[in-house]
Amino acid sequence: MFQVSFIDSWLLSSSPVRRAFLKTMRKSDNPQRHAVYAFGDHYDFRKELQIVNLLTGYIYLIDRLGRIRWQGFGAATQEELSSLTACASILLDEK
Repeated sequence: MFQVSFIDSWLLSSSPVRRAFLKTMRKSDNPQRHAVYAFGDHYDFRKELQIVNLLTGYIYLIDRLGRIRWQGFGAATQEELSSLTACASILLDEK
């Protein structure tokens, strides 16, 4: 699992602030979870992924070929969680 944070702020993207920011971020206690930070302008990337609201979280289930197989955003309903779990199970069975 990768948690990607897009940081578009020019101030936070400047070299000294970025280094200080990355030093203060804690590593995850879960070895299967990785935090990644992307600095700079991500408008085109966000547009491709249909990330329109910068104040909410987005989730993508991606297969081995890099194709998006499931996507969601915001707080998940029980139906959405079931759908994500089913899709993940199918992908894991396709070994």
